[in-house]
Amino acid sequence: MILRLVSLKIHPDKVEEFKQFFETIYDRIRAAQGCLSLRVVADLEGLGEFFTVSEWESPAALEAYKNTAFFQETWSRVKTFLRDRPWAQSFHVLLDEKRKALTSGNGKPDYASG
Repeated sequence: MILRLVSLKIHPDKVEEFKQFFETIYDRIRAAQGCLSLRVVADLEGLGEFFTVSEWESPAALEAYKNTAFFQETWSRVKTFLRDRPWAQSFHVLLDEKRKALTSGNGKPDYASG
């Protein structure tokens, strides 16, 4: 399992439009094959910085989603809201909420499987 973080700094005058747009696409992203969870969070100061926090079955599942026409169209639209370059990074999940090491089924932690 991997965790994907994406930072989106939105123009102040486009924050409400961005939130409305994301509400319209949320269910479709969440339904993507391999997507285990999706959250959209905003900074506490109200400065227009949002993060998407998603969990994916594997790096391959995330890549497959990123290669869909839906993602390409969505990302093109998201870029119209940005006031700065986005930041994104994927991480291996080492522990879950139950504090149990996650494995890929072969006894090795997910991060060890490539």
